[in-house]
Amino acid sequence: MTLEEAIQLANNGDQEAMFQLGQYYWKQEKQYQEAQNWYLKGAEAGDVRCMALAALSGNVLAHALRKTVGAPAAAECVRDLETCLSWAAQARANGGKCDSASIETELGVCCFLAALNEENQERSTAYLLRARELLRANHPAQDPEARLYLAFALDRCSRLDGGMRDLDSRLYVDLLTDICENHRTEVKDGAVACYYLGAAYLMGNGCKKDDNKAYQWMATAQQMGFDCQEMLRGFKKKLMGGYVYKG
Repeated sequence: MTLEEAIQLANNGDQEAMFQLGQYYWKQEKQYQEAQNWYLKGAEAGDVRCMALAALSGNVLAHALRKTVGAPAAAECVRDLETCLSWAAQARANGGKCDSASIETELGVCCFLAALNEENQERSTAYLLRARELLRANHPAQDPEARLYLAFALDRCSRLDGGMRDLDSRLYVDLLTDICENHRTEVKDGAVACYYLGAAYLMGNGCKKDDNKAYQWMATAQQMGFDCQEMLRGFKKKLMGGYVYKG
């Protein structure tokens, strides 16, 4: 069958042709948006395979858009990813297999970024709460970037809630500790994470108050390019070693 024949069949409603065209453009031509278009047509026509692939390919495209454009594209990505979740659910409801965990994680990250970019306070709050919900649900299996965004979401949501709950505060410190100890040079905001972890130790937020660790992580943040020199001036060396924060 030629490409032209497959397109003609697909345009006449042939679901198998829609599926095969999606596969052709995705795997062979690397024309991912064109592949997505055919998966969506197949999904709308009722093909369960296309439902799953519309969800998964849409997630890949949204991730690429977020990485390329950043926060200004986040709201668009949120809309696309909500559609992806819907197709994933429809695929499962019709006997197909489509794990939506990676879609939910990407959606959580995009919701957090959309919150930062949203001027309307009510919509920004809704984005933040959705980000926390989605990222917290899947955090053990997430990559370092997503876990860092969960930590940031917990921090910002705590300002809405009047402070972190005990479980959230411990999770917050655990997430930051893992990022700062093992992944701080891999993630975009690793220096910010180090500062936040230092601040957590300084305040005793989710951990035992420890001025030495607070100084250590803030100094690391400073070395990585996050300006916290003013905070560091507040630490004084103790006679027998270590630091104490005097403000």
